[in-house]
Amino acid sequence: MKRTLDAYGVGVRAGSITPTEKDEEYFRSLAKFPAMGDAVIAAWKADGGFRRPITLAVPLDNTDFAQ
Repeated sequence: MKRTLDAYGVGVRAGSITPTEKDEEYFRSLAKFPAMGDAVIAAWKADGGFRRPITLAVPLDNTDFAQ
């Protein structure tokens, strides 16, 4: 997975890949991250498609991450 994410990131930074929402969905599912919420999608659209840093929060009742 790391190799795939690194290669994708290199392509994005080089300008040969333009990230899409489908890409985001794919990589989030690959990394087992939660789906993008409405607030994230709205923020990215408001920024004209630029990705601003987003902090992922884990609900307090989620024991999968508590270790």
